[in-house]
Amino acid sequence: MRDGLRYTVVQDSANTEAYQAAVQGTVDGLKTAGYVPFQASDYWTASQGYAGLHTNWTSPDGQQKIELQFHTPASISTKEEISHPLYVELRKLEVNDVQAQGLRDRIDSAWRTVRETPPPNLDSYLAGVFPVVYQK
Repeated sequence: MRDGLRYTVVQDSANTEAYQAAVQGTVDGLKTAGYVPFQASDYWTASQGYAGLHTNWTSPDGQQKIELQFHTPASISTKEEISHPLYVELRKLEVNDVQAQGLRDRIDSAWRTVRETPPPNLDSYLAGVFPVVYQK
């Protein structure tokens, strides 16, 4: 989704019940408020690179697309402090540039550490709420 409105919920994944409750409570609250879910992308299921859960919504009036990301403290820190700055540099380079591969390797390495403590898999829950669920 192109950046329109983006919000982030950060919940500790060490307590899997709390993480799951945060996702489900937030999703249920948005639905109750009239927001319409249309897509979820679970990047936690990917074998490398970025990790996080993205959900996409339409506002109750149908006029605004909204993205709500769910992160752990480790994933939001990696995203903001390591991965995104490297990604900005990567975008300035040609795909086959030697420096580009080095940046991609550094990004993957940072995310590998985050993946050591993933949140619980919520794919079955997401499939019951969102018409489209991508597992990256």
